[in-house]
Amino acid sequence: MERPVREEGPAGRRGHKTTAARRGGLSRETMYQRLRTIERLLDRDLESGEQRTQLHAALTALDVLLAHCRGIRLKIIEAHRQDYRA
Repeated sequence: MERPVREEGPAGRRGHKTTAARRGGLSRETMYQRLRTIERLLDRDLESGEQRTQLHAALTALDVLLAHCRGIRLKIIEAHRQDYRA
């Protein structure tokens, strides 16, 4: 028998959204409106722990990829600078 997926973790509780809004200098209603906009644009339910985890994994992978690309770009720039000096 499969275990049910837990749909609400700590990040999905009202208090955490309110705290995030306060830390971001937003009203609670503005925070909720922005979260609804993100859900609509991404076609994801941010109340779903599974979908939040998928989104987090995708953003983490993007960060790693961008950091790698920046590293390659810096190496190319440095190589061009050395060629120019030579």
